[in-house]
Parts: sequence; C-alpha cells; structure tokens
Amino acid sequence: MNAGTPGYQNLKRNELLSIPFLKCFIQYAEEHVKPQLTDKACAFITNLYGKLRTEKGGCGEKYQTVSITARTLETLIRLSTAHAKSWLSPIVEKHFDTEVARSILEFACYQKVD
Repeated sequence: MNAGTPGYQNLKRNELLSIPFLKCFIQYAEEHVKPQLTDKACAFITNLYGKLRTEKGGCGEKYQTVSITARTLETLIRLSTAHAKSWLSPIVEKHFDTEVARSILEFACYQKVD
C-alpha cells in the first residue's frame, strides 16, 4: 500500500487490508478468475457426497438429522470453486480447495471441527 492510495491517511496502523483494495481484489477475481474442477477434485467431491449420504451421524445408532441432497453436492462444488477463486487459482485442487469446502460443510451441518 502506498501513500497514493485513496483513504491511506485514514487507515489504522494495524489494518492490513483497506476497503478499496478488497473491492479491487474482489472485482478482479469476479472478472478474471474462472476456476475449473480437476478430475481429482471431482472424484473427491463425488466420494464425499456419497459418504455423507450413507453415513450415520451423531451419537450411537441415531441417524444424522441433516438431509444430504443434490443441493449439498452443489454446495460442495460452489465452496470449492469460491475457495480457488479467492486464491486467484485457475483450477480447483483436491487437497486444498475441496478439503476446505468439506470442513466448512461439516461445520455448518454438524458443528464438527477438524
């Protein structure tokens, strides 16, 4: 960040990212970054979706209370793609983007933390 940045004088000393910078970053990502799913990422998401549909959750033999539908599959794809886009990556990677999507979904559905 330099002194020519609008609003630079109004920034707090410990502020890392300015609002104008974040706006420019988001606009750039929306316009220029269109991540594509790799075959490995697709396979991981498909397997995860299958596991979520068949596994039991909660305590003992109680079935999970969250229904896993096709929307859940779409959510996994969108979260993975959004994570890749936030890193300005042209591809969705299995070991990075899809794992983050899995963690977010598990937290949202089951309050499960890695």
